[in-house]
Amino acid sequence: MKRIVAVCVCLLVCFMFVASAVVVAPKPPYPPGKPQPPPPPEGTVYFSTYHDMWTMKSDGSEKTKLGVYPGIDESWVAFGDVSRLKHGEHYWFIRFCLVGGNYPDGPLVREIFAVRDDGAKEVQLTDDPTLATYYLGRALVWGIDDTEVTWSAKRWGDDPVMPEEFGIYSAAISFDANGDVIGLSEEPTLIWDTGYHYVAWADDYIPNAKRFDWSPDGSQMVLAKWSHNGINWELFIVDLGAQTETDLGTSGYKVRWSPDGSKIAFIRSRDLRTINPDGTDEQVLVAPRLRGKEKYVHNRDIDWSPDSNHLVYTWIVIHKDNPPIIDIFVYRVDVNSGDKTCMTDDLDYGESHAWR
Repeated sequence: MKRIVAVCVCLLVCFMFVASAVVVAPKPPYPPGKPQPPPPPEGTVYFSTYHDMWTMKSDGSEKTKLGVYPGIDESWVAFGDVSRLKHGEHYWFIRFCLVGGNYPDGPLVREIFAVRDDGAKEVQLTDDPTLATYYLGRALVWGIDDTEVTWSAKRWGDDPVMPEEFGIYSAAISFDANGDVIGLSEEPTLIWDTGYHYVAWADDYIPNAKRFDWSPDGSQMVLAKWSHNGINWELFIVDLGAQTETDLGTSGYKVRWSPDGSKIAFIRSRDLRTINPDGTDEQVLVAPRLRGKEKYVHNRDIDWSPDSNHLVYTWIVIHKDNPPIIDIFVYRVDVNSGDKTCMTDDLDYGESHAWR
């Protein structure tokens, strides 16, 4: 009997040892033969708050405030596009900036400036009182190879009431031996006539180009134009070689063309959406929904990851408090799975994005 009990005890001890070993043994992340999870996105995300520009890794870690920027004269930084680091060791931002005086129809004069990412250098690119830059939609981007800057503007002629040209202008950039921006190397040229529309609250005629972005090969642009019925911003593909403008059949703004050329991202009715460049396969990636005390939810700026698999965007929630409380976060979304990840704590402001 004692021998039987001893054997049972030994078996029980062995079973407990094996069970404990099984419990502590690491499990594979996915069962054998199952698809493995996608690797985390790469690159650096740039985002602005009121007077600051920040960087962070694309997983939301290592947030770093960049240098103090000279010449800040707006209520926020409001940077436009970010260059792709082809001319030296620094990125360069471009933005509109007040310089004093007024255009013939009254609005304050703004010119385009390039600012180095450490804040140590700021270069005024344009200085032309006859070329009114279109600040209202911040339609300002680098050219496809970062050797030129493109923006929407109106060219004043002899008529102080109605300018001669409305459209998208382009000018080449000069660089020094270190890759730093020096200025423009040529006079701005009108590359696409957008026409104009009237903005009642600003009492101003402006180019009909809310936002635009280049295709990866630089042969086309996606352009948001005010509709003829005066209700929506409609999306068009502009082919500069063929001199054609093709309606994508949808409305939206804040457009961004993916680096691989396969998709165009845009905001429509507060939704973050994508569409193929031929107008097919429109998808909703992020659709804001009100919860609890939330009064208003919407997206702001967007940009693609370098591998075209993710988008970064600003998520703004306004609550029904008195005065209302505003929460602002930077998110990223996987365009294949729709999975969303919050990358920041609540910000005091969120405006410009770039992912490099």
